[in-house]
Formats: sequence, C-alpha cells, structure tokens
Amino acid sequence: MDRGVRLPAAREHLVCGVCPSLAMELGRFDVAPRPSAESAYAREHGYRVDRTSGVPVCVHPDKVGLPPARYASEGAPLPWEGEPAGPPALPQEPGGLDDWLLAYLRSVPEPLFDRALTQAQTAAFTRFSPGVVVEAMRRVLSSGQLG
Repeated sequence: MDRGVRLPAAREHLVCGVCPSLAMELGRFDVAPRPSAESAYAREHGYRVDRTSGVPVCVHPDKVGLPPARYASEGAPLPWEGEPAGPPALPQEPGGLDDWLLAYLRSVPEPLFDRALTQAQTAAFTRFSPGVVVEAMRRVLSSGQLG
C-alpha cells in the first residue's frame, strides 16, 4: 500500500493549521467524518489524536480530500488504490463544460488525476463534439486553476 503521498500543495490552504496532513503522509492518520469527543487536540503532537489509540486524526474529510476511514489504525485502502468516483452529471450546454471539468478534477486526489481526466473526457464525448471537449480541456488545464 503506497503511503508515500503527501497532501497536494494546492490543498494545504484548505486544511486546518493543526491537521495531521500537514505533518505526515496521507494514510498515516485516520480521517473522521467530523470533530467529536473521540479525538482531541494533543499539544505535544500539534494535531488531533484518537483518545483511545493515540493515532492522529483529521476531522474534516472534505478539506483533506479523503473520505472518512481508519487509514492508519486499520490499514483502510486509500481512494487512489481503486478508481476515482465518476464525474457528476454533465452540463446541458457546452458553456458549462469548463466549470464542470474544474469542479470534478478538483475533487479527486492527485494520484487519480490522470484516470479522472480520462473519465471526464469520455463522459463529455457522450454529449459534446470532440472539438468542444478538447477546447474546454485545453482551457481548464492551462488555466492554472487546478493547483
């Protein structure tokens, strides 16, 4: 299991200043669905830990970009050890394609980016002409908005 992946630099501003993702590789801490009494800030570590096990805990899955799971304490697989979630419903008009691409590509962990890009392209081709899709992808990928 690859635990050598760090939080992408483009996401660091999203997480709390005391998130274990800023200090360690993804998978070396658990991700809880929300703050709770089961984890508490440990001043000596600089982040939250599980009160029982002492394992570091992130409590904002949406900010760290990982679904809640016991990655460190139980060895739960990281999301990119599978396939990325499929893209959301396509926009009705080509004018919405850029925003759709940005939203989807920003939502996937960095190691899954290439597979997600392929999924987005394949999905977009089902509704829009190749020229429209390629131009939207060029704009999005060269915009600097993906991190």
